[in-house]
Amino acid sequence: MPRVYLTLEQKLFERIEEDANKNNITMNLLMQNIFERIYMGGLNYSDIIEKIGLDTVGFDYTAALSELIKETNEREDGEFTLVMLESFSKLCISTVEKGYLQPATLRARLGKLYNSAVRKDANKDDKDKVLLGVERARDKNGDLKFVSRTAVYVKNSKKLKEDEAHENQ
Repeated sequence: MPRVYLTLEQKLFERIEEDANKNNITMNLLMQNIFERIYMGGLNYSDIIEKIGLDTVGFDYTAALSELIKETNEREDGEFTLVMLESFSKLCISTVEKGYLQPATLRARLGKLYNSAVRKDANKDDKDKVLLGVERARDKNGDLKFVSRTAVYVKNSKKLKEDEAHENQ
């Protein structure tokens, strides 16, 4: 049976634990029951947000990732880290002020989502990519590049255009 591993903020963990204890079931079964009722009932993330409202959800990772993708596609070619994207830097500050997450947790989760999108794009045709011409930057030895343990990306839309021209010939 497939498994999903979650890392939860302490307050959320305590809230789920409290609910599970009140219902005399394990946290795992409580969450499985909730997911089954939602997804097997035909709902999806957009439906849930529509029904309960976005302000009840601590943080909308899909909206944040969409904004990072938009900013990346609009930026000039060259190497960059996520902190160089305006929404990433501002988001960390504004969400902490609202009390949703710790900055390190937010950056880590959003960074993993972004990195996952870059990896998925590597296996797609150019027309299906969401991050146009973006890949992980590599050092002189071909190893993935980091700056202070932060992933470095490189955008090269010229290479993307050259690849498209080569395919069309």
